[in-house]
Amino acid sequence: MVNFRIVAKVYSQALVIEGFVMLVAAAVSFIYGDPGGALVLSGIITVICGGMVYTPFRKEERVDGNKEGYLILVGTWLIISLAGTMPYLFSGAIPNFGDAFFESVSGFTTTGATIIGNVEMLPRGILFWRSATQWIGGLFFIIISLSILPVKQFNILLSIDEFSGVPADKINPRTIGSVKRLFALYLTLTVAETILLWIGGMSLFDSVCHSMSTLSTGGFSTKNGGIPAISSTYTIIVMTIFMFLSGTNMTLLYFGAKRRFDKVVRNNEFLFYLSIFLLFSVTGTFVLAANGIFGPGRSFLESGFHTASMLSTSGYFLSDFNNWGSFMVYGLIILMIIGSSSCSAGGGLKAIRVLLLGKIIGLQIKNTIHPNAVIPLRMGDRIVSGSMAAKVLILIIIYLITLSVGAIILSFMGYDTLTSFSFATSMLSNVGHAPGSIGPFGSLASMPMAGKQFLVVLMIAGRLEFISFFILLTRGYHKS
Repeated sequence: MVNFRIVAKVYSQALVIEGFVMLVAAAVSFIYGDPGGALVLSGIITVICGGMVYTPFRKEERVDGNKEGYLILVGTWLIISLAGTMPYLFSGAIPNFGDAFFESVSGFTTTGATIIGNVEMLPRGILFWRSATQWIGGLFFIIISLSILPVKQFNILLSIDEFSGVPADKINPRTIGSVKRLFALYLTLTVAETILLWIGGMSLFDSVCHSMSTLSTGGFSTKNGGIPAISSTYTIIVMTIFMFLSGTNMTLLYFGAKRRFDKVVRNNEFLFYLSIFLLFSVTGTFVLAANGIFGPGRSFLESGFHTASMLSTSGYFLSDFNNWGSFMVYGLIILMIIGSSSCSAGGGLKAIRVLLLGKIIGLQIKNTIHPNAVIPLRMGDRIVSGSMAAKVLILIIIYLITLSVGAIILSFMGYDTLTSFSFATSMLSNVGHAPGSIGPFGSLASMPMAGKQFLVVLMIAGRLEFISFFILLTRGYHKS
């Protein structure tokens, strides 16, 4: 039987943390002279709700396998997203619950799609809150990528890592120690980018908000025109670097910071992730320059920036990539599908799974040529078991099926084939913007409410990497 006391404790902690972040956003509003009462009220209500949900442990507690993990994964995102609607509703920034819930889910899943047409009309506190939702969501996903969530004396098993392909290297023997180190690294990178953007001429407020959205691979901006409204060559380079880093395995970044570079250069996933980035950046530079869309220098900046943006699933943009031609458009969609590295805040299939898929295909070709040979499936110096390979293939199949269904449903809403497919990909991979009729500069304000809530389902399913989300919908979970 599920131990709901443990689940409730996690919900309680999540709500309390969320409430305090709302109060920080309220302080930002007061500093800039904007009304912050809605954020104060939202923060107080959220903290009180968190306190009411809190359930103390008994002397002896038990957990029922990983059932608690499934409830924690899905429930936490739903609860914090529901609470996250209050600042939008109370401030009048978004007048109805459906749109506010969409914006909140888009933030916490680090997707970055928006229904707000004019973000510059929002108070600074609300803009800060939008970026903070992505920063919180990105941090939480990095933590659950460890596959174990420390809760008091328990380590709750989570399902994310079961389908990763190869488990991440441990950075500390104790799970809580790993969480603390990853949080410190995440915060350090956010502060570092903020300082660099500020030095480059971006305002301190914009630097903080864009840094939170970059490290979380979220993509929310404080400007209607996005990055083009505040960018310089220096800013583009800084954000390209940090988008690439945000899509890199955080444990590898930790090892790199500790000067254990051997862990980095021998990691197959990182080498694959880096190779994709370099290949698409260089190819895109030549295509854009050859077609006369930009000059050589600008082509290099645009190609590198958008490759990092789509591969890390940040979703930032510099220009309308719909005008770049079919080759570049479909290349960007491929990057969205591949996605970032494991144990990062990014979405998509993840580089490790795509790499493993290639190795599985290669192994099957070898076995066909040499039917009597016993050739193990290897990822670096590790042997990948048959059950792990099967799980990865299952997840990839589920992703493709969900993507197909999503694209078909969007086409029923009147969108063309490219828009339907690319936007379904964008939602599942938590990118936010995609080629097609909506484009990078559009919003979803005009989409029917049923369509927006369908996109909410895609965003949550993609963020939770499908398995946890779908398991809770099965009869077997509730019967066993």
